[in-house]
Amino acid sequence: MSENTVELGSELTIRNIQPLYSQLAELLHQGSAVRLEASELIKADTAGLQLLFCLQSTCVQRSIPLNWIGITPELKKQFLQMGMQLPGITDEL
Repeated sequence: MSENTVELGSELTIRNIQPLYSQLAELLHQGSAVRLEASELIKADTAGLQLLFCLQSTCVQRSIPLNWIGITPELKKQFLQMGMQLPGITDEL
């Protein structure tokens, strides 16, 4: 199974989420492993966090590997502030 790297950029908001959603949906449809490059991501609104949370949940349900690269403490805090727990991500704070 090949792994596809997806760059999250610096912001993940409702204004720019559609292209990322489409890209991730295609990878999930293929059953491809996903590598999220999050080192530049410093701002995510509710829609962005929900997309990432749903991605994580879907990958777990379908046994699709999901690897987070460079996740920032700011993003971890945003997940926790929204009450979202991501195993292996938010439990490190």
